Amino acid sequence: MNSNKLSPKTLWSRRFAYGGGDAACNIVVGMLSSILVLFYTDYVGLNAAIVGTIMLISKFVDGAFALIMGFAANKTRSRYGKYRPWLLWSAVPFAVSLILLFTVPMSTGVIQYIYVFIVYNLCTCVFYNAINVPYASLSYVMTRDSDELNMLGVIRMCCANIGKLMTVCGTMSLIRFLGDSKSSWITTSALLAAAAIVLLLICFFFCEETVEVAADTVKEPLAVSFGRVLKNRYFWASAGFLALQSCFFVAGGTSLTYFNKYLLGNDGMIYNLLYILETVAMIVSMLLTPLFLKKYSKRQVCLASCFIGAAGQLILLPASTSMPLIIVNAALRGACFGPFNSVLYSFVGETVEYGFWKNNIRQESLITASCLVGAKIGFGVMTAITTGLLSLSGYISTTADVAQTQPASVLSMITNIYIFGPFAVFALIALLLAFYDLEKKMPQIMSELQSRQQA
Repeated sequence: MNSNKLSPKTLWSRRFAYGGGDAACNIVVGMLSSILVLFYTDYVGLNAAIVGTIMLISKFVDGAFALIMGFAANKTRSRYGKYRPWLLWSAVPFAVSLILLFTVPMSTGVIQYIYVFIVYNLCTCVFYNAINVPYASLSYVMTRDSDELNMLGVIRMCCANIGKLMTVCGTMSLIRFLGDSKSSWITTSALLAAAAIVLLLICFFFCEETVEVAADTVKEPLAVSFGRVLKNRYFWASAGFLALQSCFFVAGGTSLTYFNKYLLGNDGMIYNLLYILETVAMIVSMLLTPLFLKKYSKRQVCLASCFIGAAGQLILLPASTSMPLIIVNAALRGACFGPFNSVLYSFVGETVEYGFWKNNIRQESLITASCLVGAKIGFGVMTAITTGLLSLSGYISTTADVAQTQPASVLSMITNIYIFGPFAVFALIALLLAFYDLEKKMPQIMSELQSRQQA
C-alpha cells in the first residue's frame, strides 16, 4: 500500500500517532536519565557509586536484549502484524515497571540494591526494548515511500523532543507541588506512566502495517540472521549515525550541567533556559527540514547543517562565558542538529531496503535493533570519555552541603568539552555523510525490488 494514496487527514493522523509512540518513550527516558539517580541518592539514601555500577552493568543487558527483541519481533505473526502488537502487549508492563522504580522497599541496603537492579533492568532493558525495537521498526512496514519515511521521522523526533522537554523541565516542579516526598515521586511516576500508556495505545490503533513482502516468511537461526546484518555495508554507517546521535546528546547535555554550574555559577535557571532554547530550536528546524528535502537530498541538507553547526561551536572561543554568545550557540547547535536528527531513521530504512535487495531477506527489526546497540555504545563511550577527561583534569567531587572550587585545569577542561565535544560530533557526522552513497542508489534499488515483487 502506497502511503501517498491515503487522504491528507489520514496521513497526518497516523504521522502524529506514530510520533506519539516516541513521545511516550521519551517521557519515561527523560525521567530516568534526568532525576532517577537523584531519587535513589537523596530520597532513598543509596550509594551513588553502586547505583552507577548497576546502570553500567545494565547497558550490557540492554544491548543483548535489544538484539534478542529484534529477532523475536521479526518472527512475530499476529492479526495485528509483526510490530504493532508489541506496543499493545508491553505498554502496561512498561508503565508498571516505571512506577516500581520509585517504590524501593524500606529494608536493608543489600535488598534495596537487588530490588533496584531487578526492576531497573526490567524497565529499561526488557520492557523498554520490547516497545522501542518494534516501534522503531514499525515505520518501515507502514510505508516504503522515502518521502513519507522522512516525514514520519521528522514528526517522530519532534514528538520525542517535546516529550523529553516536558519531563526534564517539568517533573521536579510537579514533585515539589505534590509535597516533595517519596509518595510524590510515586504519584508523579504514575501520572507519567499513564500518559505513556495512552500515547502507545494511540500509536497502536492508528499505525497499521501495510507493507508485506514474501521474504518475510524466510526462517533462519539468529546467528545467521545477525551475520547478514553485519555483512550489510550500510548497516555500519547507520549504526555510526545512531552512535553519534547519542554522543551529541551526552557531549552537549552532560557538559552543559558542569559548564552551567562552574563557569556560569547557576544550577537551575540558566540551565533550563539553555536546554529549552536548544530543544525548541531543534524542533523548529526539524519541522522545516521537509521544505529543504523538496529541493535537496538528505545527505546535502545534513552536510550543510553539520558544517554550520561545527562553525557555531567555535564562536565561543573568543569569550566562552559571554551570555549573548552562549545563547546564540545553544540555538544554533539545536537548529543545526535538527535536520540530521529528523531523518536519522530514514537512513536505517534505506539500509533495510538495501539488505532486502541484496539478500532477498527483509530484516527491519534486527537491523534496527543492531543499530540501536550502536546508539547504546555511543552513549557509553561518550559518557566514559567525558567523565574520564574531567577526572584527568583533576575534578573534585562535591556534595550538596559542601561547596567546592574546582582548579583552573578543570574549568578549562569543562569549557573545552562544551565547545569541542559537539564540534567533534558534527565533524564525524559530516565525515560519515561524505562517504554515504546509498541515498542516490535508492531509486534504482526500489525499482528493482518492485519488479521482483511483481514477477
